[in-house]
Amino acid sequence: MTRMSNRSSFAVILQRSAVCVARAVAIAGLLALCATDASAAPGGKLVSVSGTVSVHRAGGTTEIGAPFEDLAVGDRVETGERSRAAILLADETQVKLNSLSNLTITAIGGAASGVLPASAGAAGEGSVLSLGQGEAWIRRKSPGGFEMRTPTASAAIRGTEFDVTQAGAGETRVAVLDGVVSLRNDVGDVSLAAGALGTARPGQVPTRTVLVEPENAVQWTLYYPTRLASADYGVALPDATVSAIAESVAAENRGDGEGARAPLTRRLAAQPDDAALLARLAALDLASGRAAEAKSGLDRALAVEPGNLAARALSSVYHVVRNHLDDAEVDAQAALDGHPDSASARVALARVRQARFDLAGAETLLRAALARDPSNLAAHLDLARILFGSDRVAEAQEVLARARTLASGDAEVLTLDGFAALARGETERASGTLAEAAHANPDRGEPHLGLGLAHFRRGAVREGLTEMLIATLLEPRVALYQSYLGKSYLEFRRFDEALGALERASQLDPRDPTPWVYRGAVLRDLNRPVDAVEAYLHAVELNDNRAVYRSRFLLDRDLAAKNISQGQVYDELGFSAWSTSQAVSSLEHDPLESSAHLFLASAFGGEPDRNNAAASELLQTRLTLPVNANTFNTFN
Repeated sequence: MTRMSNRSSFAVILQRSAVCVARAVAIAGLLALCATDASAAPGGKLVSVSGTVSVHRAGGTTEIGAPFEDLAVGDRVETGERSRAAILLADETQVKLNSLSNLTITAIGGAASGVLPASAGAAGEGSVLSLGQGEAWIRRKSPGGFEMRTPTASAAIRGTEFDVTQAGAGETRVAVLDGVVSLRNDVGDVSLAAGALGTARPGQVPTRTVLVEPENAVQWTLYYPTRLASADYGVALPDATVSAIAESVAAENRGDGEGARAPLTRRLAAQPDDAALLARLAALDLASGRAAEAKSGLDRALAVEPGNLAARALSSVYHVVRNHLDDAEVDAQAALDGHPDSASARVALARVRQARFDLAGAETLLRAALARDPSNLAAHLDLARILFGSDRVAEAQEVLARARTLASGDAEVLTLDGFAALARGETERASGTLAEAAHANPDRGEPHLGLGLAHFRRGAVREGLTEMLIATLLEPRVALYQSYLGKSYLEFRRFDEALGALERASQLDPRDPTPWVYRGAVLRDLNRPVDAVEAYLHAVELNDNRAVYRSRFLLDRDLAAKNISQGQVYDELGFSAWSTSQAVSSLEHDPLESSAHLFLASAFGGEPDRNNAAASELLQTRLTLPVNANTFNTFN
């Protein structure tokens, strides 16, 4: 291999430094909103843009939207066709704009609590957004003090998550996922609870109907991984189809979304029933948030060619992201049955196994995929995630090293590289790499999760919470991100917001024990030991009857986590014997689990004449901690 020259090495270092500095300046600006002069009326930040996004300033100027651009009260954000934007307001409200939408920040309420306090409004006043047309998804940290205005109606928000659609000067639709919304116009009003859809038309009293599938209202906000090889779209295809797909992939890799669609639509005009082209167009629709159009395209492709590998794999992804795991497994298994030598079919089925927490089954499938196609990047990345999640860091880094040789600048490769650096205790390097990943793919929440963990590790808790808010804004339906947001709120002792985020996490994935572990910590800090024990017991049930100490995925290891000594909670209730039994059971399963030794030390500490045993367990806690910069000062 040719060695990189000193000049090119220095260029890479400069590039990484520039990304880090730019990000640090952006985050500093985000946190400094409260310090801005009141006349500037800070509104928030444009966190990410996809496609064509413009910002129309209150002063009359227009700018091209860019990530982490300041927004002020009175500014209007507009999105073009197949474009999206994500906004974090100064009161911590999270907003996503769909394509062909425009949203004005009319007011930001005063006296907002949190890391992004607003300075624009008077104390007690609420925030106001105005949706001129299009669609907006909004999540608030707590109900109350918020209004959404449209040309035909206004909605007083007492909910925490809802989706608003405005068809020009026509009807307004509000889908409520959580909380209560009062929808009103000049004729009347209607109250909407979670699971309801309200409609307001000019000159008519607003109406209320039931959302049959509430998740359909927000499927455009989700992230769908669509990475496939060109060969997955079919073999022995017509030359014109092969050329159109190759041209589409090349344009997508350049970031040219419209250029990626053009060759497909031209070819489909002549060959409307080409399953490979329909599947490729569906992949682009999924990537741009047009999930309904993607599903329609995939259904058409499978009607023409039921065994089409790309269509089956993408349909499985669609169902996995929406947590329809039975449907996802049907599609993935059909892909594998029809293409028994396909690596991508195995990756699709492995993702279903991961979603079901069958990590061993997923690992087997991914290793089989790599045996058939050692260049399959998706298989490398998913396998590395599983190995990190199983605390097999050395193996994960070997797999990641192979992925790096395939695509060193890929956003997902950079993200996992950043987590690997965190695991080695290289916080600054991790921050730089994760910032690069966020820049390479501004729609992903995972790099921001890593950046948040890095900030918490350095003690920069405000910046850490900001990154967690960004992660949950970009990918609002990922349970793990909500769990970490809840844990972040706990650092600020914002218990209501913490419990709210953890409740969302458990709703999104009822099988994950992670939110119940952190819920136990919150309840303990609220001096509710009985409720804390119940939360820990539920986590144990979800973890195959073994005690849980931190995230099942273990991406944070001990870097930002607060060591939770569950033994203290049981001792407060007089359950020290039961506590000892649970700790011993966990150690029988994994003798090298440092948190289990800490748990047992706490249990021994509550029993008479067990001081030596407690000291021994504390020593073993130190010896079994993952080796990094914090290993020898965690309990000092």
